[in-house]
Amino acid sequence: MGPSLTKAALYKKVWRLKECLGYGKFDYGIDLVSDLKRMKVNVEILPFNTKGLRGMSVVGDESNCDVILLNSKRSVAEQNFDCGHETLHLNLHRHLDRKTFNCFDGPTANQDPYLEWQANEGAAEFLIPTYAFLPIIGKEKIDYTTPQDEIERFKADTAPKFNVPIPVIGHRLDNLKHEIFQYIMSGSMDEIEFTSNTQQEKEGKYIRSLNTGKINKH
Repeated sequence: MGPSLTKAALYKKVWRLKECLGYGKFDYGIDLVSDLKRMKVNVEILPFNTKGLRGMSVVGDESNCDVILLNSKRSVAEQNFDCGHETLHLNLHRHLDRKTFNCFDGPTANQDPYLEWQANEGAAEFLIPTYAFLPIIGKEKIDYTTPQDEIERFKADTAPKFNVPIPVIGHRLDNLKHEIFQYIMSGSMDEIEFTSNTQQEKEGKYIRSLNTGKINKH
């Protein structure tokens, strides 16, 4: 198990990482693979033979640099998110007693689900920052009365803006449902409270995700 982090603390670490890499905290549309290569980070794109393997990262040491390996069989947008995932592992988890991290389509017996949550949630905030994403929801007038087909259109239109796959936008709608609810109710980004889905369940908060829109009746 890695260091315990609340969602708010995790996001603050992500913002600091972005600034260290030369981005603004809430910049988006990032081509992380190309940018890291320009920074002379060792990122390689290879045809993986292992089914379901999305990416790998290897923690460097005094004589060897960090390495990120990505699957050439995945789309450019998928590789971009996978690169974010591995970048978060290298940033957050390099001091654990592990040298490599493997990212698969689904959880495996050898993975720590908490570390994977940190890497996934951290990569999502890195590439789809809350303070950029919520105003787009407001501008597009997406709310709890929006029909499902319009939600699907929103996800398809929004994914390229953040250089991520469409399903990642859907996951973001699910994982930011508490923050989105606050924004829709107040119309303001001020004093947004970041709360993970796990913490919401512990507190008895059950908030509907915008990912499930109003169903059209034909």
